[in-house]
Parts: sequence; C-alpha cells; structure tokens
Amino acid sequence: GSLAIHAIGNGLSLANGLERKHAVKQVDRLLTNTKLNVWSLFDDWVPYVVGERTEIVVSMDWTEFDADDHSTLVISLQTNHGRTTPLLWKTHRKSLLKAQRNAHEKE
Repeated sequence: GSLAIHAIGNGLSLANGLERKHAVKQVDRLLTNTKLNVWSLFDDWVPYVVGERTEIVVSMDWTEFDADDHSTLVISLQTNHGRTTPLLWKTHRKSLLKAQRNAHEKE
C-alpha cells in the first residue's frame, strides 16, 4: 500500500482507538472502492466548510508533483486566521496539461 494510506490509517487508529492494521485496511478499502464517487462528497463538503458565510474569498493554486507526473489544482477558502481550507481539488497528469490549464480552471 501507499505511504499516504498508511499515514491516514495510523491517524484513524490513533483518533478512534482502533488497531493500526485494521484502520489502514479500512482506509485502503474506502479509497479503492470503485463505487465511491469522490465528486459527490463535495456536495456536502463545500457547504459544511462555507457554513453561514454570505461572502467568501477563494484562491486557486496548482501544485506540481514532478516525480509522479501529476499536477493538482486546489480551490481553497481564505480564512481570517491566515490559513486556507481546501474546498475542491482535482489531480491531472502533468505531461498532458500543456496549454490545457486554463480549460481545467474553468471546469
């Protein structure tokens, strides 16, 4: 499994008093579940993060992962305590992005 899945599983086990091995397995099964539509999760996530705000300021940022040939576009909520909270994100194969970034940003 990936290092990220193990890290998330370790955090889950610590937060909920679970056995580490089983928590890692739960995370792995969730993330490899083909019936899970990640985009449907944003329908609940974005309103939860925005909350009662009537106006928000967001930033859009590309992060490059050269070793994996990936670029991730993140739209984050700017907060009043100097941090941002990710609202939406999508990862693309970097080698296929040439002259396509603007189209993905408008998506």
